[in-house]
Amino acid sequence: MQIELAQRDIDRIAHRVALILLNKLQGDTIGSEEWVSTREAARILGVSENWLRQTKDRYPHVKGGGSQQSQLRFLRSGLIKSFGAEASQ
Repeated sequence: MQIELAQRDIDRIAHRVALILLNKLQGDTIGSEEWVSTREAARILGVSENWLRQTKDRYPHVKGGGSQQSQLRFLRSGLIKSFGAEASQ
């Protein structure tokens, strides 16, 4: 039996697998961590969305899809942890 999938569906599956693997590598149980949008992450940090996109590598994140305008998702606990570390410096 052969199933054909649209590229969009393949990308969604790949993205979900990447999130699961990332959680496993970080020692988290699947689904226990909350991933938030760029807008929500910027609100948590008190910065603009544009600044956050430019400095995204400072924070735990994943990029969904394969286009340049792919959606970024940030790990809420990582943002809070990073924010606390920066505030204490």
